[in-house]
Amino acid sequence: MWLVYTASFIITPWLNHPLSMGLTLLVTAITTGMITGTMIKSFMYSYMLVITMVSGLLILFIYMSSIMPNKKFHSSVSQTILSISLTITITMLLNNEINSNEHLVMQEPLSMMSLFMKKNSMTIIMITILLMVMLIIASIININEGALRKSQ
Repeated sequence: MWLVYTASFIITPWLNHPLSMGLTLLVTAITTGMITGTMIKSFMYSYMLVITMVSGLLILFIYMSSIMPNKKFHSSVSQTILSISLTITITMLLNNEINSNEHLVMQEPLSMMSLFMKKNSMTIIMITILLMVMLIIASIININEGALRKSQ
């Protein structure tokens, strides 16, 4: 699960199409929901998180399909190989740390009140997701044009 989560963050800087960025956000939202569900006794918080992220992605998809309906999707083999090699390298470097954290998660289930304590990284994960969404939207928007204006 952590491998998918790490890979989605590593691939993000090389994406330039709204559909691929949206797919990365969807994978990140689902992975975060699964991680949150395993850390908390109830999966209700995870469901709310995933539904909120997916509804935001639907709004982003509608917005992008109205602005750029005919933009072609191109993928590069070199970027794919680079992102896979970076993912494997980071996973090998962080493998011991991830395994030790999974043992801690399974031993002690968390309550909703302990989400925002310093020992847990859930707040940092959510902040990272929001930062990623902000960077993706900032890279999509053209500064010279308005938010809903088409180029003329």
